[in-house]
Amino acid sequence: MGSFISYFCFVSVGVIISLNPPLWLKFSWISFISGGQAQNLVTSPMTSGYVPLVILFWVLMTFSLPYLAKMEEIMFREGVIDLGDRIKKSIIFGMVHMVMGIPLFVAMLLCITGFIFSIRYCKVYRVLGSEEALLASTSLHMKYNFILITIGCLLVIFL
Repeated sequence: MGSFISYFCFVSVGVIISLNPPLWLKFSWISFISGGQAQNLVTSPMTSGYVPLVILFWVLMTFSLPYLAKMEEIMFREGVIDLGDRIKKSIIFGMVHMVMGIPLFVAMLLCITGFIFSIRYCKVYRVLGSEEALLASTSLHMKYNFILITIGCLLVIFL
């Protein structure tokens, strides 16, 4: 139940901030260089609006998500149990995503998401150990990414 409440708070804060973030939270290296808007370089095929490309992107991402999520979970969650270390790793997790061109406010939201993944990791770690904890947090991470990618693609196709 605690994870649900955390996730609900995350989504609520995310929606509120996303509606009209202040200018300084919209900062991205892409917007800095081009003077334009920030854009996630990985998801840029979705912005084309070309339905076959969006579908191809969705298929490729769907097959890639398990590997990408596992890699990130190994880098940012595996073996990290101490609360202070989990907070640091979650902040790094969110900020590393700025490499893809996302704005600062999205990276900050991803810090919260990363911390939620660490909660899952720790809960399973205490009961079943490191390997199962890594699988649990990877599974949550992959499902989260799949839902975001799917909703994004559907919005582009049908709106």
